[in-house]
Amino acid sequence: MKKILTIFISGILFLGTNTAVFAQNYRGLMREVNSTVSEASRTAQHQQNSLDAVIKRSDRMITNRINWLNRLSTRVAGDKRLSSGEQSQMSADIQTEITNLNALKAKIDADTVLSTAQADSKQIVESYRVFAYFIPKEQLLITVNNLQSLTSSLQNLMPNVQNLINTLQSQGKNVSTAQAALSDINSTLAGINSKLVADNNELDSVSLSTTSYQTTFKAVRTDLESVRSSFGHIKADLVSIRQDFHFIITGGNSSDASSSAENHLQPDSSSSSGHQVDQ
Repeated sequence: MKKILTIFISGILFLGTNTAVFAQNYRGLMREVNSTVSEASRTAQHQQNSLDAVIKRSDRMITNRINWLNRLSTRVAGDKRLSSGEQSQMSADIQTEITNLNALKAKIDADTVLSTAQADSKQIVESYRVFAYFIPKEQLLITVNNLQSLTSSLQNLMPNVQNLINTLQSQGKNVSTAQAALSDINSTLAGINSKLVADNNELDSVSLSTTSYQTTFKAVRTDLESVRSSFGHIKADLVSIRQDFHFIITGGNSSDASSSAENHLQPDSSSSSGHQVDQ
């Protein structure tokens, strides 16, 4: 009987001791669970905040690029020096770029995973390069096409100048100076046209996947500086021809010719105030 009582008491003591240990372990376990839940909640909130920040930043980047593209589209539509075909092609290219950017924006806005949003955001720069590639290319194409239009207009006018020289020559006038200047103009225009055609072809062939497109842009800009210099040379030749014509018509009065040339070189007062030549 005594032995049984001893076993019973020992069992109670054992149970009480283990209950206390279990309660202590339970409280510690709950603290760990609560801490883990809190940390997970903070991590989830941080992830959500980071996701929201990526989406917001991406939306700003895309909106900025679309605004620039819309301005470029307006410029193309209002540029009367571009042919209707050139306007249509450029406008279509710009609209495609805007459509693709809007589609990317919609995808990013719908992203729910931070890493996915970050990867999509990189595409704004890596897959489109609106500022580094698309807009510079379109702007160069506009400039090249405008200069081609100017070159063509001048080339169409030169036969009229040649006819006048021929008429004066048939009257026994000395037109050697004017003829030399006109020949120089025709040669310069031919060189300009050849350079612009080559630049246009280069720009048409370049794409975002072309690793050297920046080199192409730089080369075209260098050509355009040379072309602008050549137009300055043509202007000097035209002044020379005009002066020679006046000299011939006035019967060799050099003072009148010099005065005419000087007046020709003066800026037009009606357009000099507040107006600047669009480069």
